[in-house]
Amino acid sequence: MLRTDKMPTLLIRLKPTASGEIPLALPRQVKAQKMVLNKVMVTKSATNATETFFSIELPEIFHECVNVGSKRHCLCIPLDKDSKLEDITFSLPFGAQNLGTRLIARLYDYQGNLLTSSSHITDVFLYLSYTTDELF
Repeated sequence: MLRTDKMPTLLIRLKPTASGEIPLALPRQVKAQKMVLNKVMVTKSATNATETFFSIELPEIFHECVNVGSKRHCLCIPLDKDSKLEDITFSLPFGAQNLGTRLIARLYDYQGNLLTSSSHITDVFLYLSYTTDELF
């Protein structure tokens, strides 16, 4: 966790795995509070002529987002199909739930298929700021 402007910043790296489930280990719990998604960076090994977005399933943070077709709590991220690096700036607030030290994330392609380590998306970095890192 990094601190910027006296607000803690949580940097989450999502690297697709063979199973599609991405285990996350936070150094400490974070209580339920407003979080702001500031930036998403995506690296790809290749471009994809048909892909215009992908989805991130991390229900403890993005539970307010629901993909109607799949009924998953996913945040859709737009992609430039011709670029290998995406750097998207947001200022998107979420009412995050309590975050334990162990979380599971999943990534889905534009068709709703689970992304794995054989995907052309190699890394996704989420930059989230929040009010306090106090436990109580």
